[in-house]
Amino acid sequence: IMKKSQVLAALALAFALGVATIPSADTYAKITDEEGVTSGQKSEAYSQIKGLLAEVDKLENYGNYSALYNAFEGKSTGPSNGLIEKVNGWQKGWLLEEYNSGLTDGRNVNANIAKFNNILKNRAAEIKDAEKPEVQDKAHDNFRNIAAFSNASSVETAYAAVENVIKAVDLNLDIMRNNYTYEADNVIGEINNELAAIKSALTGGNAWTTRVNASAKNIFVSENGTTTYVNIANLANDVKAIDFNAYNQMTKDSAWTSTSKAGMTGMEMIRDLKLIIDTAKTLPKYNYVNAVATAVANVQLVQEDNPANVSYKNALNDIADLKTAIKAYRTGKAPSGTGDGNNNDDGDGDGEGNKAPDTGVLANAEGSASTTVAMVAGIATALTAAGAGVVAYRNARRSTRK
Repeated sequence: IMKKSQVLAALALAFALGVATIPSADTYAKITDEEGVTSGQKSEAYSQIKGLLAEVDKLENYGNYSALYNAFEGKSTGPSNGLIEKVNGWQKGWLLEEYNSGLTDGRNVNANIAKFNNILKNRAAEIKDAEKPEVQDKAHDNFRNIAAFSNASSVETAYAAVENVIKAVDLNLDIMRNNYTYEADNVIGEINNELAAIKSALTGGNAWTTRVNASAKNIFVSENGTTTYVNIANLANDVKAIDFNAYNQMTKDSAWTSTSKAGMTGMEMIRDLKLIIDTAKTLPKYNYVNAVATAVANVQLVQEDNPANVSYKNALNDIADLKTAIKAYRTGKAPSGTGDGNNNDDGDGDGEGNKAPDTGVLANAEGSASTTVAMVAGIATALTAAGAGVVAYRNARRSTRK
């Protein structure tokens, strides 16, 4: 059987890869000596655990799925995971409140938009008279109305609305320059003033969109820019490793920004991340990886050289849970009556102390195969190489039982 030190090392490495969590030392257990349970039965249980853990090592794309699930749905407070919850909170936070209360940057840009639209509606003859001689009596562009701002349901929706208004302003400015004679005191001068006022409120160093991009980027990198919390390219590559066609379709979406682009804005990062999340959730085994990881953590808690505090029945339940989770992962089908692969109910209601937390083992990982950042309490070694970690993890688990 693996020694406690070996198990700690193996779990520490699994933790760094986002496929396990580190339980406290007093939760390790061996199967109790109980009436009617022979040593042969207990040995068979330990043997099954060893064999099942070896099967997990061979599951197709398990590391990639683990990295994606942990990054998106992990429950740790660390910066590298739980991204769905973090982004959803950001989308509904202070930036949205500021937009809806002040309609961008605390200035009511709608007043300028209304003045511009009213000029187009009520002073068409003056505008016609201001046409350049070379465009008179010829087909040419006319000014376009600009849609006023309304309350948005998310920062992303609000940001898109601002982008659309800026594009409309720039289009009208081009139309003005190409087709009309500007004079400071004519109708074209008034149009220019309203367009300039709108654009000034929406752009610049302290504009609402500037603050949006800065805030969004802090989800991905530290404020000083020296630490990367979330590597979008690595997450995209996890999708690519699992399903190239899905990756190809994702990266051809009009909202996608190439991850190789220098100086991606915060909103571009958010849009890419959302596309990766949406794509990952369509992959066939995504909904089953957390159940496997949770079941793995539970069976790894059963160790022969630790205090006797797990019953033979409960050890068999842990083994059965892992078998079920592995099958669901392989087939991409939920066990009957569970709804999906993340139902980890053991069915006996005993609430044993050797169970891993039901928030999911992936939930507590600070790092993943995509972002190798982890320091495990009680483990002196800093884990910095995911590839080496895999080898050590497997070697430790496969050590000869003593």
